[in-house]
Amino acid sequence: MIDENFSANNQETEQENATSTPDISAASEEKNQLQSSSTQGKIAVNQVTSEKEIGVTTTPTNLHQERSSKIPNKGLDDINAASADVSSKNPFNKKGTSHKGGKGEFPNQSPTEEDKEKNKYKDIPDNILETWRERYQKEIEHLDKNYNKLREEIEGLDEDYNETDSQSQKRTLKKKIEKLESESQQVKEKLEQREEETEKIKDELNKRNATKNKNHEQSHKNDSSEIEIISATTLFKEDQDIENTVFYVATLFPGLNAQDFKRVVGLLLKGRKKSIPVNTPVFNNDIRFGNSANNHPNGGGGNIGVGFQPGIGVPLNNAGAFPNYQFQSHTPFIEEAKTKELTEIWQESFDKPDQYLKKCHLKVERQDGKQVITFSHPELRENFIAYFESEQIFYFEQQLQRTQELDLLLDSSQEVADNAINIAVKTAVYSPNNYAEDWLIELLIKIADEDEKKQDILLERLSRLIYRLQIEPEYLHSETIAQKFLDRLISPQYRKLAFSIIRYLIYLHLRTGLLGMQSARNILNWLRQLLDSEDLEQEEDEINNKYSDIKSDIYNLLEETLWQSGFHLYIYELLEILKEWLPEKDTSPARYSPSNIAGLLLLFAYCGETTLKLDLKWYGKGYYVYPLFAPLKGSPDSNVNEEFDTLVSWLLYPSQNGDLAVKYVLEMLEIDENNPLETIGFFIAEWFVIIWGFKDEEPEKEALNLFDNLLRRIILIASRSQQRQITERWTELTEEYLDKSVQYEESGNKELKKEFIIRRKLLRELKKRFKALQQENLESN
Repeated sequence: MIDENFSANNQETEQENATSTPDISAASEEKNQLQSSSTQGKIAVNQVTSEKEIGVTTTPTNLHQERSSKIPNKGLDDINAASADVSSKNPFNKKGTSHKGGKGEFPNQSPTEEDKEKNKYKDIPDNILETWRERYQKEIEHLDKNYNKLREEIEGLDEDYNETDSQSQKRTLKKKIEKLESESQQVKEKLEQREEETEKIKDELNKRNATKNKNHEQSHKNDSSEIEIISATTLFKEDQDIENTVFYVATLFPGLNAQDFKRVVGLLLKGRKKSIPVNTPVFNNDIRFGNSANNHPNGGGGNIGVGFQPGIGVPLNNAGAFPNYQFQSHTPFIEEAKTKELTEIWQESFDKPDQYLKKCHLKVERQDGKQVITFSHPELRENFIAYFESEQIFYFEQQLQRTQELDLLLDSSQEVADNAINIAVKTAVYSPNNYAEDWLIELLIKIADEDEKKQDILLERLSRLIYRLQIEPEYLHSETIAQKFLDRLISPQYRKLAFSIIRYLIYLHLRTGLLGMQSARNILNWLRQLLDSEDLEQEEDEINNKYSDIKSDIYNLLEETLWQSGFHLYIYELLEILKEWLPEKDTSPARYSPSNIAGLLLLFAYCGETTLKLDLKWYGKGYYVYPLFAPLKGSPDSNVNEEFDTLVSWLLYPSQNGDLAVKYVLEMLEIDENNPLETIGFFIAEWFVIIWGFKDEEPEKEALNLFDNLLRRIILIASRSQQRQITERWTELTEEYLDKSVQYEESGNKELKKEFIIRRKLLRELKKRFKALQQENLESN
């Protein structure tokens, strides 16, 4: 079974790399930072399994690992060496030098789609999921109506086809039927996709509601009459600042441990004071009562009482010592108002029984293996949220703003920071004009001043906040917040931080599949406009090359984002957006824009680097060890064909002159690669070896079917001339591999000799399969 293979591969990797715990740092600033010890760039790729884990640097177990800056010794160093050369070239590096290499042997991939689905909705609040569900439901109704209409048209044409005797009319009707069948199939697939997505959202909401219902049922084990009396309306009172703050923290900061709870309450109380009554003794010489307390009925003219106060307030004699004073059994005292810090009162309460927990109906409960503060009756939290938003809106907004001013997003506690993100979104909804890009810039500046080791986690949190603002339908600036924020961060001072945020935002959006495509597209379109900006060139000249590296930085960002997408299995979603960067087919190569150049080179370089740097030990372990194949695990043929169409048409993208467009980019980089089609032929050949492996056994049927689908797309998209050149390259490789096997026999390297002998055998098998599929295509036409 595939899942069992994954598990075995994981164990094998752990044993072979016991001293290394690599993280998937595809977003590192430099490629050579991709070692396991690297702390750079974790922001872009940290895989998380629950919302509370976001922000904590973790090492995912389901992604490519064992990455190094060196190409493993596969004996291919002088075969298509230009592939390695192109992977280290940045087309916008003005000095023409290579940027540093870095990605390694990779995988350790465990189950793919399962992990994607597991984390798909974890950052998305219930109300937004509900909005998406409703939106999809309307789309399903529209698609269903459209599908039924197409089927009716097809049925009508079928009847006409059967009734007519005219052959020409039959041919015309047949073409119409085939066209409508194709359209109806596309609508059906989209309909099924939307129904599946809607069902998943429904399941997620049901799962969350089940958890709430469980808590609700538990709460009803208490006295129902007591629950009826206790509510936010009866508990929240104007004259109890501390209690009200405790209610606010318990409501808006669920899941805090006792220490964090006490600390957050204390922070919100800081600077606030309260007037409290204090009993002060009164003596006969107290001028406040005419020098005699006895002049006042019951001991004085104010709120005076009588109590036993030994040794308090006793006047000194002339010698400055206590006189031989005979205490009365009852000493008069006055109740006076004294101002006291609320934080002081809050701190003093810790030395006494937990009066605030009891008074505010809170308790300590064990959740997810830790002790947290929560309401004794779980429904009180929802009750307080509704009460704050409907009946105490001014108090609520003031508390939200006070929370924002504390910068709890940067707090050392992950639980506090998680809740701070939720509160920040609420605050932005209530005051959108006060909480736009300026506010985010202030947070980023504070993050920039932090220790570099802390920056990754803090940037991750800020990215999550921006993501939440982008998907929040009630936020006034949701559609533009990310772009306006990023517009302010182009200067070199903050560019590295901004690009880390971009990588993470793209990850968050594309992780949700179609739901996040538009937001990710908006961010990438912003990058494209920046890359192609003519003003950017002028600024470079006017400000002494202040922005001279920005285009190079953008390309590095795109390259690292592509690697990240391969590790997180949304590479085809990213390519779906980036293919818009390819030039129009009638554009002269001399007029290719910077984004055209980047688009043409990215995938070609990615294929070269991933092919050369995959370690031999992963060959034959399953097609899912290679990042361009891994996302296709378990996908229907229609989806596989669609993704392979993107891959093949991109690699074979034609120029205005009819040859490959990427050829002109390689010429610009002065890479010795006269015919990139030969390199593409090498990619395909090596991918076949990756799937088959070096053992004398046929791979699983699913893997061969997948590769046959790839070959079919090549046959459909490539011209006859291109197909011939590709097969000729395979013939050349057969001869080169023979030379290699002889070379390694002479050097005594029996392992590599054996592998090149098997490579030759597999190339012959590849040519055989390709020829058979070509014949199949001819017969079908």
